[in-house]
Amino acid sequence: MNKRVVTFTSDLGKRDYYLAAVKSVFLNGGNACDFVEISNEVSAFNVFEGTFNLRNSYHLFPPQTIHIFSVFSVSDSVSKHVLALYNNHYFIGPNNGFLSLVIPEKPTWVKKIIGFEAEQNLLFPSKNIYAELAKKIINGENIDDFLTDEEDFVELSAINPRVNEHEINGIVIYADSFGNIHSNIHKSLFEEVAKGRAFELRLRGTKEKITKIHPHYRKVNSTELMCFFNSTGYLEIAVRGDKVNKLFAIRLNDPIRIEFENNDTTSSGSTLF
Repeated sequence: MNKRVVTFTSDLGKRDYYLAAVKSVFLNGGNACDFVEISNEVSAFNVFEGTFNLRNSYHLFPPQTIHIFSVFSVSDSVSKHVLALYNNHYFIGPNNGFLSLVIPEKPTWVKKIIGFEAEQNLLFPSKNIYAELAKKIINGENIDDFLTDEEDFVELSAINPRVNEHEINGIVIYADSFGNIHSNIHKSLFEEVAKGRAFELRLRGTKEKITKIHPHYRKVNSTELMCFFNSTGYLEIAVRGDKVNKLFAIRLNDPIRIEFENNDTTSSGSTLF
């Protein structure tokens, strides 16, 4: 029988004992599982950053995987934690809107987690609620007594690019450990608007322009600003051998503008660059 997989995405970091404490739950009896850390270096309380990592990886894992999301998870009420099922994957985490940013549509079901009302559980939900509930699922226990209907499921909305015939205005949604910045502009949207036309891409903080989509890093010179569509299909901007976010002081939610030829720049009224 194959072992169940548990993934973990959190803002706990690795400096303290917290991550080890969560792992210990799965080592103390019961069925074994494969524990996979997606990221534990999410910026503190940054739900959008955490969901970026989970959204781009959860579907790579086998069916019946349990995904624990523990970003901005501490609350004063156990009712603020949920278990959901979507596409044969389980998701456990705080009722803070994370799930609506991870999956593309409504989950099969969402349940409120109950039965963990002790104060110590609320102080460390990653271990005492999420990991303990995941362990019960792995061991095949009946978890009905720990769930009830969730009537106040929180949903958040992702920020979509603003588009017109000659322009796409996106934003920076993530900066990875290489300093590359990730946008909310998908390849399909770019091609739909571009229609084969030449373009100029600009970032806040630099007068440099990008006028070509490259297939990968090796096609550019060192220190050259470049962009490409990454494995998720979204536009990524980088500088070979350096960190573009540091070079140009790029921050989350900064604008990314793509202007296509024949754009009437006299009527744009832009003050972004």
